[in-house]
Amino acid sequence: MTAPTASAYSPADDPQRHNRVLLHAWQATHPVLYCGRQRFIQGLRFMTEGSALDAAVYLTGNPQPVPAVEVTLFTRPESHEPQTD
Repeated sequence: MTAPTASAYSPADDPQRHNRVLLHAWQATHPVLYCGRQRFIQGLRFMTEGSALDAAVYLTGNPQPVPAVEVTLFTRPESHEPQTD
């Protein structure tokens, strides 16, 4: 099973879906992007703010939590080279 692509939605428009995508990326050890660099999720912390559910993401190599909206799912660019057999 593959994780949903980051281009399919906007984290700001659908934060609950973004939280689910990040949770799946953490469980499946799928890479994410933060500040243009590929990272892996070390941990997630979910907290409620009023009626909304917010998430903080802990990434490899960074001891400070990062807001979930600043993290996107890493997708490998598709290769358009012809296959040779």
